[in-house]
Amino acid sequence: MPKGRIDFYDASRGFGFITPHEYGKDVYFHVKELRASGLDSIEKDQLVSYETTEDMGRIAATNIRIITT
Repeated sequence: MPKGRIDFYDASRGFGFITPHEYGKDVYFHVKELRASGLDSIEKDQLVSYETTEDMGRIAATNIRIITT
């Protein structure tokens, strides 16, 4: 599973972006994926793991999990 940090999240608009640790562009995520993962909210700079899928022609994060150190 790729890992990254939450770069942006706007709960009122229902989406955000994860900056991957390895490489590539930021990965979009929708609030429905947070809820599907059992998360009520998420904060900027939190470390997460995630899977990717294609959503409306762009790479999107699914199965988002907060990584605790």
